[in-house]
Amino acid sequence: MELKKGVFAIYRGKEYRASQVVGSRRVYLYTDDASEVANGFVRGPRERYEKVVGPNGVTTVYKCSLYTIYQGIRVQVLPVRNGKADLIYNGTDQADQVRKAGFEQIDKYSYMKVVPLEELEEVLIETSPVPSYQLPENTSGRTPPSRVY
Repeated sequence: MELKKGVFAIYRGKEYRASQVVGSRRVYLYTDDASEVANGFVRGPRERYEKVVGPNGVTTVYKCSLYTIYQGIRVQVLPVRNGKADLIYNGTDQADQVRKAGFEQIDKYSYMKVVPLEELEEVLIETSPVPSYQLPENTSGRTPPSRVY
């Protein structure tokens, strides 16, 4: 199962994986689709195609984060692989409840637990704009979480 997570951009009406270098306003677009060479993409490392555009070349840039409610606690979902999800809680507000739910403390303010996907009622995607951009007009601020699992 692949869940939408990471940074994305809308370029010429199409969604691409994206990134930005800190201190640069350029947007790096990525695709596995070889036909995008016709749109100015070039083969890059890691067997994918890339294109660099200026900040005005894209409609928007936004980040998709995964989370779930696990035993009443809102936690981030990190990689999902081999039928299991890595859950992480950052903070101290619910530290006692997190420990009772079986999370291990991995540093001063972070707790982690690996659980089978069957233990998750749903995995939700939260979408937020990267600074200097707005989400497309069909959303206002953050998109409401959408069920994906």
